[in-house]
Amino acid sequence: MKLGICLDEDIMQLRIQAEEDVKTYGAVLYGKSFIYGNTPLLAFELCSFLCSLGMIPTLLQARDLYVNDHTYIREILDMGHNPHVCRIANIAPLQQLYGVLQPDIYIGHENPVTLMEKGIVQVAMDGVAKKLGFEVPVLVLSTLADSVRAFENMVGKERRHYAAL
Repeated sequence: MKLGICLDEDIMQLRIQAEEDVKTYGAVLYGKSFIYGNTPLLAFELCSFLCSLGMIPTLLQARDLYVNDHTYIREILDMGHNPHVCRIANIAPLQQLYGVLQPDIYIGHENPVTLMEKGIVQVAMDGVAKKLGFEVPVLVLSTLADSVRAFENMVGKERRHYAAL
């Protein structure tokens, strides 16, 4: 307890919510492949977390290597993944890889039309930078899962529309 404030109950509620969200959203995300682009999160830490949910990294764009990154890189490799890795830079040359890698999700900023044409869900994580502690994985999971569901609903409607033509 600091400053006469006890946050134990609030923290416990956030932990419970995070654990529930891992179960709920993990089912939606399991088996989905992804490219990690430019977000406010640490590339290897987030990718290790997503791999622990059963997601498959195809390409990781990293800003830099940080102190704990070797731990997360080892976790990713130990889970059986060996994604392509490059430094965050001009994304135009990487666009040629989208058809080859065929990811389900692009995490970060890209041209949404380019991604849509390739059938890739774009998920920006800008709001995560304003969160702390257990709020971060809760927002990451809900943003990813909600984006995947919305994309699948939209693509499904487009397929029905074109099938009707």
